[in-house]
Amino acid sequence: MSLITSARSELDTIPKRLKYMSETWPDRELLVFYDGDKRQAYTALELYTLAGRFANRLRQNGFKRHDVIANTLPNSPERAVTDLGIFMAGCVMMHGQVLLADGSDFFRNARISKCMGVIVSSDATSPAWMLLKPYFTKSSKKFVTNFMHKDAPNLTTGIVVSRQCKSDDGPFLESMQQRDEDICVEAVSPDDLAVVFCTSGSTGYSKLVPRSHGDIIRIFETFVEDGANFTNGHNVTFYSSQTMGWLGGFPGSVYCYGASQVLLDNYSSQGNISPSDILNLNVKEDCQMSTIRPVHLHAIGDHIRYTGGLSRKLTGLSISGQPVTKKQLSSMFELSQRVVVWYASTETYAIASFEVEENSYEDYKCGKPVKGVQLRIVNDEGRRCAPRELGTIHVKGENLFKGYYNRLEDPDPDTANAFTRDNWFITDDFGYLDEDENLFVLGRNKDAIIYGSVVFQPVWLENKLKEHPDVEDAHLVPVSDPVIYHNICACILLRPESNLTEDKIKAYCESIFLPNLGYVTPKPGYYMVLLVDGSDFFRNARVSKCKGVIVSDDATSPAWELLKIYVTDSSNDFLNGFTCKEALDLTSAIIVSRNSDGDTKPLLESIKQSEEDIFVEALSPGDLAAVFCTSGSTGYSKLVPRPHEDIIRLYQTFADDSNNTDSDTNTFYSGQNMGWLGGFPGIVYCCGATQVLSDNYSAQGKLSPSDILDMNFKENCQMSTVRPIHLQAIEDYIRSIGGLTRKLKCLIVAGQPVTKKQICNAFQLSEHVIIWYGGTESSGIASCVAEEDTYEDYKCGKLLKGIQLRIVDGEGKQCAPRELGTIHVKGENVFKGYYNRLEDPDPDTAKAFTQDNWFNTDDFGYLDEDENLFVLGRNKDAIIYGSVVFQPVWLENKLKEHPDVAEAILVPVSDPVIYHNICACILPRPESNLTEANLRAYCESIFLPNLGYLTPKPGYYMVIHASKPCYYVLINVPTPVTYMVIYATSPGFYMVICTKTC
Repeated sequence: MSLITSARSELDTIPKRLKYMSETWPDRELLVFYDGDKRQAYTALELYTLAGRFANRLRQNGFKRHDVIANTLPNSPERAVTDLGIFMAGCVMMHGQVLLADGSDFFRNARISKCMGVIVSSDATSPAWMLLKPYFTKSSKKFVTNFMHKDAPNLTTGIVVSRQCKSDDGPFLESMQQRDEDICVEAVSPDDLAVVFCTSGSTGYSKLVPRSHGDIIRIFETFVEDGANFTNGHNVTFYSSQTMGWLGGFPGSVYCYGASQVLLDNYSSQGNISPSDILNLNVKEDCQMSTIRPVHLHAIGDHIRYTGGLSRKLTGLSISGQPVTKKQLSSMFELSQRVVVWYASTETYAIASFEVEENSYEDYKCGKPVKGVQLRIVNDEGRRCAPRELGTIHVKGENLFKGYYNRLEDPDPDTANAFTRDNWFITDDFGYLDEDENLFVLGRNKDAIIYGSVVFQPVWLENKLKEHPDVEDAHLVPVSDPVIYHNICACILLRPESNLTEDKIKAYCESIFLPNLGYVTPKPGYYMVLLVDGSDFFRNARVSKCKGVIVSDDATSPAWELLKIYVTDSSNDFLNGFTCKEALDLTSAIIVSRNSDGDTKPLLESIKQSEEDIFVEALSPGDLAAVFCTSGSTGYSKLVPRPHEDIIRLYQTFADDSNNTDSDTNTFYSGQNMGWLGGFPGIVYCCGATQVLSDNYSAQGKLSPSDILDMNFKENCQMSTVRPIHLQAIEDYIRSIGGLTRKLKCLIVAGQPVTKKQICNAFQLSEHVIIWYGGTESSGIASCVAEEDTYEDYKCGKLLKGIQLRIVDGEGKQCAPRELGTIHVKGENVFKGYYNRLEDPDPDTAKAFTQDNWFNTDDFGYLDEDENLFVLGRNKDAIIYGSVVFQPVWLENKLKEHPDVAEAILVPVSDPVIYHNICACILPRPESNLTEANLRAYCESIFLPNLGYLTPKPGYYMVIHASKPCYYVLINVPTPVTYMVIYATSPGFYMVICTKTC
């Protein structure tokens, strides 16, 4: 079966092409609709005849060339005939998208387009009919009825399409098939407007994208050529589950090139289809290319697994609308022989595409730009990005729209915001180009939520929710979803004295949208009507068989606050007794003081003034020197033992790095805790360097930015390690004083993933910046000297001497360059196992190593082609809280020990300083009177006060009343810190925030 070629330049409008096909291939089946097992095929001649008769009716009822008619019909034969009839009458088809129950989205578009008529189905389940029928008035004419609505004054005519026999005309299509009416073909030009498509409504109301006849013919040429490649130009049959009124579902390849398209008849079902229906019609019709929505793909995958597999795969699958991962592609190849990934938008149509190789696909790859498309990636300053550098995608090309359709405002404000000064269209997607000009698209910028094929800004729905009289504030946040990319959680803040219940808030949320919509609508799937016991210390003392503890008696000391009740008097001036049933080996306490108490002097003063002997034990290099603690990712920090030889070797690497500085002295500043591996002064004790630290004996780490800067400058430090939270405070301080007259020499950044923006900020503070990646178990793994202009997000540099590293996927297979996976390491600096003198073998050690003895860091990242390591974060549920990495389950269990708490879930909240903050979602027991105030107090009581280092205290609190367990939700809560009480119900996690304290 041949197609119309692009060489037929005289066929420059859709009506001309349809007429040509009706004369050249009158019996060719162009559209095939399935309603269950019922098959309805429409040939070129039938479509031309029916559409021509409909066009004639339009002209007889006063519609003129260029008039805009909104078509609200779902995918159906009636939709195809009415769309084509509008074209043949010389009118403009606007997709009549309806979403909101008050109709404000539809009537806005009708108003700004000066729409003259609307086509609607009278089926009882039709969302458009439910919305519009009150505005229809009777008319003496059979074909049209009057229409009146104050918000769309030009919209005066309605065309009601029916499949019922309620008049002399009979069902709509039947009446035109049986009557011998004239065929109208208006003489239109290629530049005449043919269609006004709707965007998905990212800003609340969908914007209108106009396309001329010439545009439609040109943009679908790419798609048809791609489909023809599957069959050498013969028997090109497509299946699409997309809405015919959207650009992605519009049958342009049929109307302009003579391809065949298979669709489901959604006239009554409104898009409710079964996986077996989709599979069966694709196989029956031998479709060469199938475009299937992600939510349908997921259902089909479940169906295949349930039925035991496919006897025959689809020929080709076309994927677009959301970022695609390798894991998703693997399931697609179970369904189809070939897979094509497309990146496109309503404003641009196709931007990039490629056919996927199953075993070599990289996450988020979209291929090369299609013919006629120019593309650039720019950073926040508008500078073009280097290969692999993330930025915003800008597009130019002949298929790019010229501006949004708005007949009320000139210039249109949305158009002005959509283009740069040099006329590039801003897609508002972020991604990068690789070295071969392949495009990778990772998602949407800013606050956009990708809800399947719908991309929307949450602010408009938040405003809708705030119209409820009992709602004080509302926020929508994205929830990761393996099928539709994002689900939505609605966090609702109630007005004082509100009696709004969970049932009412759910019903109100539902009422915002029209029912029975066949396409995906952004309805929230979740509603949020948003360790003093010393167990961590005593556990480590117990498993290490610790004999003694040294503690300061300073009143602000958290350790003294905890341990003083277990200290007993002793006749020994140096030692005190210690008794705690949780750590039986711990029997001695050494109390360090700066106060004079009778004959007792401060510790250091007494040692300095005494003439006591010096004792040095004869140790071997293999003797254990230090037991470091991890940050406590599983609740209790694990113990990492290091012998003397390890300590010397570990810090020699760091010392060698510091010798690369130009200075004759080696003076370091560290803001880290001396008991952690990252803050341990090993470079001093083992290599003779000088280290500058803040004296936190009483201050417990509470430092001012000016203090940190002053000590670095006074001591002429060559390297400075500053915590992320202190870095942010220093940057704020520098801005407040108008800048620095002198920079630090070199800044070491470690402990969390680092972005280019953070590096740029670091260079405002320091002349040089070094990135370190490591762990307590491994010490340093990789490092690099950051270049301000060329640094790539999350880059950690080359592996350090003696380190081996691999990246593996979920199946344990080694990843290709740039392929994300879990980081495993080996090397002389990697520890041998956790310290545990009670259990042998230690269970945590067994879990930490693979069978072939690689240490699993549980971080995920990738290696580039030059063996540079990039680290993007922690796997699974870990929360990166500044330099503290922890698994939330232990703190959830602590919270559940409260007598009024039935369930607790911790979720990460994006934080520009410490990477993640924490939100605690609490489900109270029935009849509980738990409030946000006593919840906050209890949460505070879990941790010791006055700790100088970061402790993972939740910054946000949500109390939930529900009858089902809660779900993990990734949320983005606004600052300042907010304490929230939320009420929820089943089914499905509905919550309401009812109190707020900043």
